[in-house]
Amino acid sequence: MVTIEDAKEVSNVIIDSIDPISILVFGSVAKKGIGEDLDLLIIVDDIAEKTRDIHLKTHKCLKNYYKKFDIDPFIIQISIFNKYYSKGSPFLNLILKEGRTLYMKGAIDNIFR
Repeated sequence: MVTIEDAKEVSNVIIDSIDPISILVFGSVAKKGIGEDLDLLIIVDDIAEKTRDIHLKTHKCLKNYYKKFDIDPFIIQISIFNKYYSKGSPFLNLILKEGRTLYMKGAIDNIFR
């Protein structure tokens, strides 16, 4: 079983490794706080790195967690996210409706401006 606390821990490892824009947990962990696997939407910069490199870095930083529970990281560049979200992607709309934000770059900075 995986919990929301596990999701927060995994999120911190991802933040340190790939510096994403945002991380959301969705699926059963977002709905119930516990589940069989961890479903993550990871939004990254367009210019950060090649998508393949980001996937490799993410897989490497999560290596120890894969032994504990299944993780399904869905990594998407911000421009692609915006493109499909603006077209009404049912998948992205569901995640944004039912998911829980674990991290948003600059969130505190934006609050105090």
